[in-house]
Amino acid sequence: MFLVKHLGYSNLSYRIDIQEQGISVKIKFIHNSSEQSINKETLNNLSDYLTLDLIQSKSEVTETMVNELADEVDAAVWESLKSKYIKE
Repeated sequence: MFLVKHLGYSNLSYRIDIQEQGISVKIKFIHNSSEQSINKETLNNLSDYLTLDLIQSKSEVTETMVNELADEVDAAVWESLKSKYIKE
């Protein structure tokens, strides 16, 4: 199964192939000097997002566990900073 999407520009499209072995994403950009190209940071952000999504899909961490960890971090940060804001 695959999806080909044209992004409103004749020179920019992407294709997503979904197979049992995995998923491949192909971005096609034919550079035209009068138009902006996709920068490396945007592609890195896409890669980071896909990596995070894959990690999250395999994670067994619950929202409750994340909230408890966030509360512990908040408490530890406050403990280290409160002397700057509260004079005893």
